[in-house]
Amino acid sequence: MSNLNRKSVADLIDNVDTSYMTQAEKIMIQAQAERAEYIAQMLSSVFSGVKSLFVSKKRSSATGLSHA
Repeated sequence: MSNLNRKSVADLIDNVDTSYMTQAEKIMIQAQAERAEYIAQMLSSVFSGVKSLFVSKKRSSATGLSHA
């Protein structure tokens, strides 16, 4: 799925009826959603980096190269 089609959690919250909530609760929920989304993006980035590191190590060892 491309990033163009993906809505942020904060955008999705805007589509929910929050009329029963106070303004402070709405702000808190949006901040928590943005925080969780940021953490998820960072974890995804870290895992992608580690994966690419292992793939490059595997390729280099498959060609007979070794590092001491």
